[in-house]
Amino acid sequence: MNLPRNVPPRPAQAGERHVIAESSHRARTVTCECGWQGSSEPGPEGRSPWQEHVAEHRPPARPRP
Repeated sequence: MNLPRNVPPRPAQAGERHVIAESSHRARTVTCECGWQGSSEPGPEGRSPWQEHVAEHRPPARPRP
C-alpha cells in the first residue's frame, strides 16, 4: 500500500508566502498575502499578472544531487 508521507509544512518566514488572500471571480482580481493586488486575467503572452507575481517571488530551484 502506498500512503502519502506525513511531513509537517515548512514554517513560512515573514513575507515569504505568495498565495491568494482574496479573489473576485467576476472582476478577475486577486490580492496576495504580501499585499500585492492585480489581475488574474491572462495577458497577450498567456500569463496573468498574478502568475508573473508568483514567478517573480518563487524561490530558486534546489540543485539535484
